[in-house]
Amino acid sequence: MSQINHGELFTRKRSRMEQLRDWLGERLLLQKLNNPLGMALLLLATLPVSYALATLDIKLSLIVFLALIGFPMVVWCLFNLTFAIGLMLLIALMVPFGAKFTTAPIGTLLDLLILICVVGILLRQIKERDWSLPNFR
Repeated sequence: MSQINHGELFTRKRSRMEQLRDWLGERLLLQKLNNPLGMALLLLATLPVSYALATLDIKLSLIVFLALIGFPMVVWCLFNLTFAIGLMLLIALMVPFGAKFTTAPIGTLLDLLILICVVGILLRQIKERDWSLPNFR
């Protein structure tokens, strides 16, 4: 039987493309854009969004802006019960002001947020199977 030299496997020279791919993977995936490259990419991403919001009609741009803000908040409410309850309290305090200045059904927004919170609790129960009182973390 011949001996296999495993040393060549670990000292193999990587190409520039492999080094670049590994460097970008570390910066984007492992550090989660929490570095100067990530901040620069996020700033560059704001340029087309701001241009699109500036060129759209005012009502449509307001809807797009609220969607850009609202979708991450909804996702965060699914996984963070404390944030969801705080947001429910804030919206409940703002319902009289909203009712004074607009005819939009703001109370329905509060009901939707309660539903999202309940779905988040049920999703957590699928993962943890703990039926004690919710843990506010």
